[in-house]
Amino acid sequence: MPFRPSSIDELLEAAGITQVELAQELNTKQPSISRLSSGTISPTARTIDGLYKVAAKYNITTINFYIPPEN
Repeated sequence: MPFRPSSIDELLEAAGITQVELAQELNTKQPSISRLSSGTISPTARTIDGLYKVAAKYNITTINFYIPPEN
């Protein structure tokens, strides 16, 4: 399934954190978060795992990081 770049901004807003803070949580740099958010790059499996862990840390269960398949 394709990654939803807008899910990064949704996570940031729901968690009340910045791109810099998310980057620290994922052990990466802020420009990588910006590129994910804009859809310039796709996340690795490790990054997706980290995004779900960050969401869980902030008790966020409503964000879908992938575009659901069409029926």
